[in-house]
Amino acid sequence: MKLITGLLFILLTAHGCTTYIDQPPTINLLNNSDEFIAQVVAKDCATEKEKVIAQNIRPLSHAVIQYPTSCSDIAAYNRENEIIGRQNNISTPPPLDWKINN
Repeated sequence: MKLITGLLFILLTAHGCTTYIDQPPTINLLNNSDEFIAQVVAKDCATEKEKVIAQNIRPLSHAVIQYPTSCSDIAAYNRENEIIGRQNNISTPPPLDWKINN
């Protein structure tokens, strides 16, 4: 009985780890606002280098952004270059679900 319990524990633990590792490094962005997102910019926490990771996201639409990172700050800018959404210290995987509302 102890052997079966031990094997079951190992299988469940291993499955939990592989499930986390297998998740894609994505940002699922739902633009629920009435503003056009001109660009999404990511800034690495360590190097502070900036990178545009998405552009031209229409109002009331969804975008899946492939972006692996251990730590970044991300910001969504409208056409007037104003920040309309921000997330700090994100890491992917696991995937991040980000909803921008008015």
